[in-house]
Amino acid sequence: MSDDVFSSPDGRTWNTKNRMPFKRYGHTTVEFPGQDSFLWVLGGHDGTNAFNSVIQFNGDSWNAPQGSEFPPRYLHTSVVFDEGGKGDQMWVIGGIDASKSEALDDVWHSPTGTSWQGGVPAKPFPKRGGHASVVFKLGVDRMLVIGGFDPSGGTTVVYKDVWSSLDGSDWQLMTDTLPFGGRYGHSLVDDGAGKLWLFGGTDGSRVYNDLWTSDDAVNWSLVSDYVTDVDRHGHSHTMFLGRQWGIGGFSKLVTDNPLSDVWFSP
Repeated sequence: MSDDVFSSPDGRTWNTKNRMPFKRYGHTTVEFPGQDSFLWVLGGHDGTNAFNSVIQFNGDSWNAPQGSEFPPRYLHTSVVFDEGGKGDQMWVIGGIDASKSEALDDVWHSPTGTSWQGGVPAKPFPKRGGHASVVFKLGVDRMLVIGGFDPSGGTTVVYKDVWSSLDGSDWQLMTDTLPFGGRYGHSLVDDGAGKLWLFGGTDGSRVYNDLWTSDDAVNWSLVSDYVTDVDRHGHSHTMFLGRQWGIGGFSKLVTDNPLSDVWFSP
């Protein structure tokens, strides 16, 4: 676990930035337009406790962690989404409640990052953490949730479904038979050209290194079984300079062997 922050203009040369005022994993980060601070860090776990903190970074310095209305969690997802033309808001979706080792199904949103609303369980969204979320246009912009797992009750359930929502409260099941099976710790990006790309992850028994693509979030095509030289989960996946980038993660089911590699593809 680390408090490092690195930046890169090209994905090859990396420079250290001001360290975070905390060590954390399983958190989320979003760039939120219209705010003075361009990067927000939400929730996460420090190896002992989970947090509900919201922290801003303006590129040079960090603000002090601020508690939020949503309960502590990690392995949740966060997106920026405009619900019904009300303006962009940050959204926090699901995750794991470390105090109970149970998954969550609540959804929270905020236009400022300082005051959060929601908390009502999504309908009929099953509890989960380790899922992937993205905002994707299917006629209109929708929030999507794909896969994840629920360790509640001591028996882990791994999901192979896709859910969509226009408002964060009512969710519609799009499919529960994804061709790549149940998965969590995978990554998901919208390439901006009408396609989704899903990379890696694990089903709890095996770690994957495959890449799938879809233009409707229901029908998926396998691009490759072996994208990089090592299987991975818990990694980052983003679009930058017109390319997809896969960064770090873990190559085994245990999380004591983090990867430090960076891969890209046009």
